[in-house]
Amino acid sequence: MDDAELERALDLDDSFEVRQVLAQSDSGRTELVVSKDENYGLLVRKYIARELANPDAWSAASKVSCPQVPRVFATYWLPDRFVVIYDYVEGVSVRELMREKGRLGLQEAASIAADVCLAASELHRQGVVHRDITPGNVIVNNRGAHLIDLGIARRYEQGARHDTTHLGTFGFAAPEQFGFAQTDARSDVYSIGSLLGFMLTGVAPSDPGFDAALEGVPEALRKVVEKARSFEPSARYAGATELAEKIQSAVPVSSMLEERGRSARLARLAFRTASGSRRVAAIAFLVLGSALALVFLAAFISLMRNPMEGTNLAAAILELAIGAALFDVCGLQPFLVMVRAQPYVEVSARLKTYLHRCLTDVLLVIGFFIVITVVAMILIPSR
Repeated sequence: MDDAELERALDLDDSFEVRQVLAQSDSGRTELVVSKDENYGLLVRKYIARELANPDAWSAASKVSCPQVPRVFATYWLPDRFVVIYDYVEGVSVRELMREKGRLGLQEAASIAADVCLAASELHRQGVVHRDITPGNVIVNNRGAHLIDLGIARRYEQGARHDTTHLGTFGFAAPEQFGFAQTDARSDVYSIGSLLGFMLTGVAPSDPGFDAALEGVPEALRKVVEKARSFEPSARYAGATELAEKIQSAVPVSSMLEERGRSARLARLAFRTASGSRRVAAIAFLVLGSALALVFLAAFISLMRNPMEGTNLAAAILELAIGAALFDVCGLQPFLVMVRAQPYVEVSARLKTYLHRCLTDVLLVIGFFIVITVVAMILIPSR
């Protein structure tokens, strides 16, 4: 590194302001930062000790374009360390979810594992092996699961007999990470299988009771986990894409009720990970929507006290429909907007999506009004 390169690196390093230290150890330091000059939002700055740095892997990862993998913003060398700047992923880790829930349901665990498979497969396309797929490195938010922290990732080297550094989390790291052979895509398959087994059982793969706990998992999914975690790499699935296909075929297709339950869980998760001001605003909108709905519910109850008159019955049902529409337009949808839940994840499309929902509610109420008016006109002369 010449003086000009060092000066550019120092200038870039100085262009970020530290908001929070996320982690620190002998091997490096991870910080939450923002740019002093540009509005890039929250970023992560990771300092990696020179002897552990793998710039080729980070360079390859910067070419990945996948929503489940943080975008690498910049990489540069300082005299004693390698530095990476990448997008901060807001959410809760699988480790935190497991502390809260003990274990996850089939659909939730399979969905998270499938997202991790997508992230890993995109890294593998660039020749990158993550090597540290653990509950702490998978972040879940309303946009799914995200694979973070490529701190010990490496490029696959054709012909190499083993990795130059033996790193990994015991129980989740494949056996070859400890010197048996070179790691490749199948090493990450092992880790994803371990992650899936952990989510399904609540028992860490390093725990002696893991295999016994896995017996309680439905057979089709248990076999997927066991094959993915085979000791010999050749006995595992060939890659993360194949593993994802096997997971999806082993878990029954979600019913409508289950999908609604999943949407509700994602909305709750988005609320938990939103900032304090956005949560306050979201609650305020829910209160407003609920108050408007209660007004029309009261009108519905009042009109239903005389159910013998067809016009009152039609008007009562219409009042109920209007109340439901107002709760959606003034309460639920603004709540989802404020916490950035589905379908309001993309900033550029939020207004369009909200207006489309409003129009849909209005058309539903008008259509409902026409139907009940016609029904009332038919019922009244028949009396």
